[in-house]
Amino acid sequence: MEECINKCMGSLNAKINDVGRALSARINTAAGRIEDTSRRVEDNRCIDETNKR
Repeated sequence: MEECINKCMGSLNAKINDVGRALSARINTAAGRIEDTSRRVEDNRCIDETNKR
């Protein structure tokens, strides 16, 4: 019985780790996109300021 519980716990831990890695990758990807968008917005502001002069 204890062996079965340990096996199930090991399997659950592995699945939790997989989900954690997948979420982390998605968060990092989203953060990268936000950073890229922020950089483009800042670049466009600089272009607008230059064009106004």
